[in-house]
Amino acid sequence: MQSKKIFLVLMIICFINVINAQTNYEIAGDAGEFRPNWILIKQNGKLGFKHTSGKIILEPKYSLIGEFDDNPHNWAIIVLNKKEGLIDTFGRIIFEPLYDKIDLFGEYQSKWALVKNNNKYGFLDSTGKIIVPIIYDKIEEFGDKKTDWAVVKKNSKYGIINTKGIEVIPPIYDYIGDYDDEECKCVVARTNKYLNENGKEIPKK
Repeated sequence: MQSKKIFLVLMIICFINVINAQTNYEIAGDAGEFRPNWILIKQNGKLGFKHTSGKIILEPKYSLIGEFDDNPHNWAIIVLNKKEGLIDTFGRIIFEPLYDKIDLFGEYQSKWALVKNNNKYGFLDSTGKIIVPIIYDKIEEFGDKKTDWAVVKKNSKYGIINTKGIEVIPPIYDYIGDYDDEECKCVVARTNKYLNENGKEIPKK
């Protein structure tokens, strides 16, 4: 009987400690600063959000939380273990913090964001799907060579992706010249070769 009482007391103490741990945070911002009725909180140097009613919206475990209006989708960057992700205005995780860098959506394509991981680049769409694999050393802007083309670089060689995320020209060339709309071709650094609008090699005439 005595042992049961001791066990019950220990359980109560553990429960109290858990509750204290959950509420042992400091207020790190004004109510409504990020979202209406949201308050930025901090615990052990990590950030999160709570509602003015006291309900936790986002657990305080992130080293940084960005502004919601910095993103066209009204999402905010979160950083965990030096990796970036995104949350929405309900505090839901849209993209898990898995990436070294997530650029703004719409800078390259309206529903795409350039992402960086391990010094490689690719694209995510607004659903979180990887549209262009994160395998390139560099991705240039669309339209520099042709309206729906973007130059990619991999292992010091150049290729082309299109606005559907398809690699139309593999990165095997030392150089890709400007696209000639009238001739429907561009020059590449291979003797007597052009590339047509489908990325196929054609001989110089």
